[in-house]
Amino acid sequence: MNKRFIILTIILCFFSSSCALNNPDRKKRAEALKNLGIAYLTSGYYEKSFEKFTAAQKIDKKDPAIYNCLGLAYTAKKHYNFAIKNFQKAIKLNPEYSEAKNNLGTSYANIKNWDKAIDTFKTINKDPFYKTYHYPLTNIGWAYYNKKNYKKAVIYYKKALKISPNFTKALYGLGKAYIAIGEYKNAKKLFKKAIAINPSSVIAKKAEKELIKELIKEIRF
Repeated sequence: MNKRFIILTIILCFFSSSCALNNPDRKKRAEALKNLGIAYLTSGYYEKSFEKFTAAQKIDKKDPAIYNCLGLAYTAKKHYNFAIKNFQKAIKLNPEYSEAKNNLGTSYANIKNWDKAIDTFKTINKDPFYKTYHYPLTNIGWAYYNKKNYKKAVIYYKKALKISPNFTKALYGLGKAYIAIGEYKNAKKLFKKAIAINPSSVIAKKAEKELIKELIKEIRF
């Protein structure tokens, strides 16, 4: 076969594949890879999920959801700085992306940058359509607790519970904040409620430990 013909064939194949990526199938392919990545991520196969999200991102560089997913994959591997970059990219592509903002705030909290975490979580209150606003409110409470500003932590945990009274993470967090300011009776009530709602959960186990600590204190005194 003529060498010039081979080169021409390769060039034509390159252009035909490029054109294929510009049609609606390109979006469908990226979406399918993203969904497969999510399935791997939720099943704990982090490397495979990262592989699929990366492949999806190469096909569609303008889908903010793919960058959010990449951020979650990095978070699962505790690569928080890489997670932050991807969440920031998702928000840049869609400034109203509240889920990515909450994930970004959580990443800042994971590296103990509490002030940036609080500032990021607070931007979500501008989105009236965000359905799980008790999550960022709880996270703000968590950040203030770690800053040892317990009174503000109490305020935000209470705001979260006003929206979702049975949100165990907020119940546990508020209980911890109450202990920090000496309101032990209120703390015990919250721990008991968190345990009753979902006895087998990780939060319930933590609440049980805190409750036992308080009961031991009572016996000693």
